[in-house]
Amino acid sequence: MLNSSKLIPLLNALINSEKSLLNNISNDLKNAINEFNKAKGIENELVKKIKSSKTSWLTAIPLESLNNTKLVSDIINDYSVIAVDGSQIMPDRHEIRLCYLINIGYVIFTYGEDSSAELKSEPYLYFKEEDLFKEYVGVKALVTPKDITFKRTIMEYKKNFRMYI
Repeated sequence: MLNSSKLIPLLNALINSEKSLLNNISNDLKNAINEFNKAKGIENELVKKIKSSKTSWLTAIPLESLNNTKLVSDIINDYSVIAVDGSQIMPDRHEIRLCYLINIGYVIFTYGEDSSAELKSEPYLYFKEEDLFKEYVGVKALVTPKDITFKRTIMEYKKNFRMYI
């Protein structure tokens, strides 16, 4: 039985943590807007600073004045939003039957004249010998979590690619 008197303080701790996180995000956003406003009008200095920096990440370089704003001239009325996500349950040698599961879920939201929503999930159960074992340097071994994760990623990519065609 769930002990709610012990759960409530845990939920309160979660709520306080989320409030703190939201405050931090809000402060970060305010700082980012301030820095953006400071950079307006001094784009050339900003570009020099970016080009001379030695960062390990890619940095955007403004191509025009940050003061330029443009209205969206053509509103797109008909469009689709597509997303794919997968999950897996790894094999466990302590279970009744050795197997693993990959689940690929996807959504397609179509907006406009013929609006629709498609939400689907496709499970794949792997239990055959050739799915469970790989041969490494002549030694047969159980597929690794990395193998299964890679397989799931490829399946997500293929599902996403097929939806665009």
